[in-house]
Amino acid sequence: MAGGGRARPRGSRGYAGDRQVEGADFAIEPWDYLYYAEKVRKAKYDLDQGELKPYFELDNMIAGAFWMAGELYGLSFTEIPGKVPVFSPDVRVWEVTDKASGKYVGLFYGDYFAVRSSDRARGRPDIRGTRVSRGRPCPDHVQHNIS
Repeated sequence: MAGGGRARPRGSRGYAGDRQVEGADFAIEPWDYLYYAEKVRKAKYDLDQGELKPYFELDNMIAGAFWMAGELYGLSFTEIPGKVPVFSPDVRVWEVTDKASGKYVGLFYGDYFAVRSSDRARGRPDIRGTRVSRGRPCPDHVQHNIS
């Protein structure tokens, strides 16, 4: 590391401004980071995360990500609810195909909700590896977790 300094927890990096927002001199603990980061954003940039939320609605973000994958990699995504087993009712599944040839590429599992009390993945079926889906070999399964 340049300068020989020690690494600091994420919550303590350069946030002198967050202490000023509160008007007190105290150490920022890692678990306080998001709270104070929002206060700094609001004070310094007049930015409120709550006002941005309507622009980042989940279905719009998924559509944007799939559009970009289509533009960059030539992939097409078709949601197939109820056609393959999932480890939670919140998980959504898309069949991935090549745009140009229509050839089957694989399945994409989207898990977009945080679970605090237990690991949702416990007890789920193996989601990586070769399987047969609707009579075709499925070379790979990808799971996308966002919390």
